[in-house]
Amino acid sequence: LDLPGLHYDEALEGGLPAIQMLNGQPMTALNDAALHLGGRTIPLMVQNHIGAMQVYAALPFAALGGPTASALRAMTVVGGLLTIVATYLFVAQLYGRFAAFWSSLWLAGFASFVFWSRQGTFVTSLALCFAMWALATGVYWWRTRHLWALGLASLCTGLAVYSKLNALWLVLGVGSWIMLTQSQVLVRHRAPRPTWRTLFVAGLGLLLGLGPLILYNVLSHGATYKTIRASATQTYLGQNNTEVLHNLQVRLAQAADVLRSGDHLWYLGGSYRNPVAFWSVLGGFLILLGSCVWGSGRAQWRSTLLVPWIAVLVIAQSCFTISALWPTHFAIATPLPAMIFGLGTAKAYHWLTTHRLAGRIGRLSVVAVAIMVV
Repeated sequence: LDLPGLHYDEALEGGLPAIQMLNGQPMTALNDAALHLGGRTIPLMVQNHIGAMQVYAALPFAALGGPTASALRAMTVVGGLLTIVATYLFVAQLYGRFAAFWSSLWLAGFASFVFWSRQGTFVTSLALCFAMWALATGVYWWRTRHLWALGLASLCTGLAVYSKLNALWLVLGVGSWIMLTQSQVLVRHRAPRPTWRTLFVAGLGLLLGLGPLILYNVLSHGATYKTIRASATQTYLGQNNTEVLHNLQVRLAQAADVLRSGDHLWYLGGSYRNPVAFWSVLGGFLILLGSCVWGSGRAQWRSTLLVPWIAVLVIAQSCFTISALWPTHFAIATPLPAMIFGLGTAKAYHWLTTHRLAGRIGRLSVVAVAIMVV
């Protein structure tokens, strides 16, 4: 966990503030916007688009392990494990345990996810963790109508956006798909009618999660909004946001490289591409599309295309940035290819077990897998 040494962002946005808070040392708050309680400075944000959630999460680990890279990264590894669990629960509720098993297994072996989890403070992986738990608890509420699940889903949504603003990519992806499919995207149950009680619980949870971000912008006179507005055409790093087609081309290439866990991991000492990962996701994507065109899967297209829609929309939204077109921005979306593979595998397995040639094809697949393993 201590190799390589702390990245600049890890130290600045996680490790250093946590140690300063533990030791009661003076701290410089971003834009002088912070809370002061008992002589201590409580930071609200570490950048205009990144919250201080990772600082608070690192406190118990830093208290136990001291000011070390291993202590800080232990926190992000735990966040990665919780993300895998949330991914399993989300997929299991929507698509079944078979798809959930292969989704979580693929994610656990996804090199980009593994490295971005062990160095999660570098890319604020807590945003992803909260986002996946928002999805998992949101589906649970949709199925059971328990208000506590709705409140927890709303709270996790707010905390995800507070942790890092690009969590909105996932929120907008889910929200737009629900609107396009008339709220029938998650399960076949009839959509619950909104009541004042449900609206209050959802609003309260969201407000609590976004509270630090709102308070920061009140104290800083809209620093987050000003940063986004200033980057409308060109960022402070010279990235032109008006060149949409060029940015899209770059983002597609980066997304493919992230799937292969290739060149973007150069700072870890070397790149070792995994082309099988890329082709497995592409194969799963084609299977999902095919299931919506042929066979009984056409009736389930609303739920089947949810994850691919979010993935496509994430790439499209990532063409706008307030910094530069960095591959690390896709850390917020690493469970999506895993879920595409898992759901595609489940669709293929269902076809094999129901087709008249299932027995023969099943035996051939066992032989093929054995040959590949050898």
